Amino acid sequence: MAKKKTKRVPLLQLKTMFFDWIDESLKKRIPKKVGVFNFCLYEEFSMDEDGYFSADLFGCEKYDEEDPDWACNWCFEGASRFAFRSDDIEQDWESGLKVAQDFLREYLASDRPGAKTMRAVGIVTAGFSDGDIEVVLNEKSSA
Repeated sequence: MAKKKTKRVPLLQLKTMFFDWIDESLKKRIPKKVGVFNFCLYEEFSMDEDGYFSADLFGCEKYDEEDPDWACNWCFEGASRFAFRSDDIEQDWESGLKVAQDFLREYLASDRPGAKTMRAVGIVTAGFSDGDIEVVLNEKSSA
């Protein structure tokens, strides 16, 4: 039986889709207690398609580098999970993380509405659900 091919898009188109997904996610009411946005990444695999990466956007009250489970206590959830499907991304987790972080840095430097919201909160992180979470933006000196 042939493998089912998942629609994959060029990297530039994927970046635009990712930016739109963040904007859509941040149109939802964000609780005032959100003190950090976390992009939780996953490696996705199934028997009938190639692997790819996906992401959820969560808002948490605080970032605590001493507590490895801080991101489990979220109080905001963005739009449905975003799929990073592109033949331009290598299928190892390091490549997936790098692409997500690069996209996030570019997004945060933009004038998009969601980027302004994230900068106002001050801390943005990204990492795999079963791994380390890395800070992408920290504009809070007390964190």
